[in-house]
Amino acid sequence: MGGTAQVPRAHRARARTILARLEDIDRASVRPARAVASGYGTPDDEAAIRALEEEAIALRAELRAYLPPYPEPTSPPEVIVPQRITARQAQLALLEAGFLDDVEAIIDALPANVRAQVRIEWDRAAHVERGSTVTQMVATALGLTAAQVDDLFVAAAGL
Repeated sequence: MGGTAQVPRAHRARARTILARLEDIDRASVRPARAVASGYGTPDDEAAIRALEEEAIALRAELRAYLPPYPEPTSPPEVIVPQRITARQAQLALLEAGFLDDVEAIIDALPANVRAQVRIEWDRAAHVERGSTVTQMVATALGLTAAQVDDLFVAAAGL
């Protein structure tokens, strides 16, 4: 039924009267405001604008009492950082962020005994774990903060 079903008829009528008067105030303030803005305004013009604005402020305050309450704004949903993503998601997220070639170079630059183990994990693992040693090592080598790694995992989960 919309918001008007919650407001009594007398309140809706008063709200319409207030809105009409606010429109009248807007129209009445144009000439003196134009005169003041162009530098030709008189003290009477300034007084008229002041009086009209004071009336409009009072009417707006009254109008709020006749409107249904608005719901409190909700905070944005909490972002949940996945602790595990697929290898495909990880590689696509790194590609989109411009880091995929850097990760390959980091792995290739590792000492041979470590490189073989990391290469197997990187190339053959079905998933990438947020807290894994390889993830932490690559993130450190890329100079990423924990928040940036979280952002990559969130982005990857959406791919």
